Amino acid sequence: MGVSPMFRGRKKSTAQTPMPPFPKVQIAPMPNVDFFQFFRYTLSGIATIYATILTLQSLWGWIVWLSGRDKYISLVRRYVIVHGLRLRVKSFWGDVILCMLLCVVFLLLWYAHGQMRSMFAAYHVAKASL
Repeated sequence: MGVSPMFRGRKKSTAQTPMPPFPKVQIAPMPNVDFFQFFRYTLSGIATIYATILTLQSLWGWIVWLSGRDKYISLVRRYVIVHGLRLRVKSFWGDVILCMLLCVVFLLLWYAHGQMRSMFAAYHVAKASL
């Protein structure tokens, strides 16, 4: 069995040529992004804008409706004004106190959230310095 004429003049190499090393790639560390915080702030912004727009649209609708020239609309307008002026705080003081207490709880939770966020930031700084 003969050797192909193409390979007749070549010597067989016993040593393998070394492969060049792979270039070292620097992988950037993951950014410290809390996706829950992003989602929470985005959702709260959208909900606040939506609620504000709906409230302003409703108020504008009431203003337009109550500013009508019709006899019955004028009667309703006077009725609303009189009841607004006769409003007594004694009749719903319990609800006012409940709303105030809920506002205090909200502010305490907001403060606690800020404290936890600064604690987590300090933890991440300490962990990164190790």
